[in-house]
Amino acid sequence: MPIRIPSYVAAVPPPRILIVYANPATTATPVAPYGAERIAHAFRVAGCEVQVVSPWLQWKPARALDALLDTFKPDLVGFSVRNVDDALIVRSAEGDTDLDTTFYLPAIRRLVQRVQARKLPILLGGAALATMPEGVMRYLRVSHAIVGPADDLVWRLGRALVQGTPFPEALPADPRVATLRDTGTVPVGNGTVPVGAGPIPDRARGDADAWRPVPGPTPRQPEWLALARARGGRVPVAFSAGCDRRCHFCVEASFLGWRVRPRPVDEIVHEVTLLRRAGVRRVWLAASELNVPDARHATALLHALAAAKLDVEVTGFLQPAPVDDALLDAFVAVGVDPATLSWEFGHLDDGLLRAGAGPANRASLDRLVDTYVRRGHAVLGGSILLGAHPLETDATVDSAIATARMYDAALPGGLGLAYAAGGRVYPAAPLGRWVRDHLAEAGPHLYGRRSVGFVAPLVFCRPGSPRALLRRIQDALVGCKGPMAPLNAEAAATPAALAAEKWINLAVLHAAAADVPAAEHAARAALRRAPDHPEALKQLGLVLANRKGDVDGALVVFRRLAGVVSVPAHVAEVEGVIQQLVALQATAAAGAP
Repeated sequence: MPIRIPSYVAAVPPPRILIVYANPATTATPVAPYGAERIAHAFRVAGCEVQVVSPWLQWKPARALDALLDTFKPDLVGFSVRNVDDALIVRSAEGDTDLDTTFYLPAIRRLVQRVQARKLPILLGGAALATMPEGVMRYLRVSHAIVGPADDLVWRLGRALVQGTPFPEALPADPRVATLRDTGTVPVGNGTVPVGAGPIPDRARGDADAWRPVPGPTPRQPEWLALARARGGRVPVAFSAGCDRRCHFCVEASFLGWRVRPRPVDEIVHEVTLLRRAGVRRVWLAASELNVPDARHATALLHALAAAKLDVEVTGFLQPAPVDDALLDAFVAVGVDPATLSWEFGHLDDGLLRAGAGPANRASLDRLVDTYVRRGHAVLGGSILLGAHPLETDATVDSAIATARMYDAALPGGLGLAYAAGGRVYPAAPLGRWVRDHLAEAGPHLYGRRSVGFVAPLVFCRPGSPRALLRRIQDALVGCKGPMAPLNAEAAATPAALAAEKWINLAVLHAAAADVPAAEHAARAALRRAPDHPEALKQLGLVLANRKGDVDGALVVFRRLAGVVSVPAHVAEVEGVIQQLVALQATAAAGAP
């Protein structure tokens, strides 16, 4: 007997949820909205109709958002706020300002205001909320947010909405839900505006036993897969959630009560397999650290990926301990040279490491160096953050530099070191809480602007300013064998460079959508701002050759590209393309009347 659904039930449309990937960052390898994609999956499994929009992939973000608001007509808008700022304290030792940090929230607030003008309910989430929930909520003037891993919580919210409970009453009773209740004011420009304001815990802690990820692979946004394929970006795949370390500058360990929840190996392999079929060759295993609480899960996964013969390059965050030959052998089995890995040292002074300036102690770092030397890996890569701990002194800085030079001398190819000076003050991190509770003591070492909830870029650095300390580190490491540079020093910074990167991304997206005129226009716009940008030249050449059939024009562009690239593998690739184009040219000439 067939089951008939009553007409009054069948006629009720599912709640429409629009998720806005609120990430204004423009980079050469854009970061995919993995968290937003996972939340969208949770809402869909709950029975909601969901769309995800990435406004900052478009030249005019507000127009992109408005268009979807008009057509989709959402019942609830979620903003997945990835970062408060770019966390790049200073890019180089040279500069006229204390900080080089780019503050993202003003751009995000402009889009939030467009949604608020339509009287639509808003829910905040994303990594930025975990660092400073109250500050972000106050600045954006939004009363409801979710803090930390929340797949299960969002599913429960979605089910309540489907069953007819209105928002915000549909929000589950859960410590990860943050709400501003009282009335207060927050300075904005030259005046103040009323906002919801109320006490929020320093950390919204989830329960490690209650949290559950949504089952199955995460559906991906096609535009982001196109960008990853074209620009060599890594596509994230969940590996685990949580961390058991207590780094002074970090908030992640508190999310699940300093416990780690690994994802089953077979689920990860299945998702990587699907991505490989979609043309993805580089994967980022998303986790606080791959080897916490130990390396067994990472080792098992790498061997499983090797057995699957997927031909993908995988990596992720790694800490210096625990590390053993089995883990490094597993990386080799999957085709990753351990010399290309990067380890999060945190610091190199043992006293500060034991005080929380990094995830492991100095003895663990020494063992890692010895392991690399014994195994014959030429270079050991890692990162350090100096000046970001209240106990930092001239002596601890000198100690870290001396250790770096010692490691560099011990390794055949030297120590590969990315270094940074000063720590961003996040209220939810131990450093942020110390600054809040010892403001008079911290004051002389704070750089940037003090604001409600430390939401505007504010950096703690001692001894000296971030730029002075960076210069000190840089000068002290002169003569080392290994590649050493400030962290993310290569990131685009000038308006012209940032515009070029955005135009390149647009060229990729238009080409993927088969909009050839728009793709060519975007690539040429990028080259007007950065005439020798390798990726802009490559995208223009591909559009001319593959989309327009303009062999002569493509040959001119790729010959220009040949004069720009220097990495041997890239040189060989460009020369191969030029040979193909020359052969096509010759074939066309031979067939001409």
